[in-house]
Amino acid sequence: MIPFTNVLATSQSKPVTRAEIVKTINDTLKLKRNTKITFPDVKSHQWFYKDVGKGVKAGYINGYNDGQFKPNKNVTRKEALIIFFQELSN
Repeated sequence: MIPFTNVLATSQSKPVTRAEIVKTINDTLKLKRNTKITFPDVKSHQWFYKDVGKGVKAGYINGYNDGQFKPNKNVTRKEALIIFFQELSN
């Protein structure tokens, strides 16, 4: 089982965040390329900073219209799959 499916298989009572999704996708696909990000809610000392940069560089995820990334926002399994398949189509 690949790690991404582990995220989708978690208990329905445990939400998954945008930060966890980008980390899982990056690890699963072994993404290495990064870019500088300027989201006000993603600071360089946070564990997910580099993974958000990798996701943005790969083009499968971006911030919201208000300029924030919202790393702690919960996503549904459907949203997680959409994000994952956006990466596969790049």
